Formats: sequence, C-alpha cells, structure tokens
Amino acid sequence: MVWEVRKTAMTIREGVDEMWHIVANTKLNLYCGGLQEVREIKRLETTLTEDEIAYCGSVGDVDLSKNILSPSMSVLGS
Repeated sequence: MVWEVRKTAMTIREGVDEMWHIVANTKLNLYCGGLQEVREIKRLETTLTEDEIAYCGSVGDVDLSKNILSPSMSVLGS
C-alpha cells in the first residue's frame, strides 16, 4: 500500500514537472518568435530606408532640362 501511494505521488510529480517544462518551453518559443519578428521588421525597415535613399539619390541626379525633349525636338518630327 505504501509503495502504491509513493508510485502515485511520483507519477503526479513527474506529470507536474513535465507540464512546467512544456509551459516554460512554450513561453520561450513565443518569446524567441517575437524577437525573430522584430529582427525581420527592423531588417525590412532598413532595406526600405536604403532603397528610399538610393531612389531619392538617383532622382536627384537626373537633370530634367537635358533629358526631356521639347515638342520641337521630337524624334518623329525630324
């Protein structure tokens, strides 16, 4: 009888320990997933900022007075 009580208590203890491990792992996985999302968002923001800077730089380099043909300079009208 004492052995059965100890066995039951140990089984319950193992189940509770396993439950706490599962809860802790779940929390850690969610936390790590959140960190990964933050890293991806930061990487996306950095890429978008770099692209915007590159675009603005390329648009700023264009001299519109030399690149736009006036109607009198049309290729078809030559």
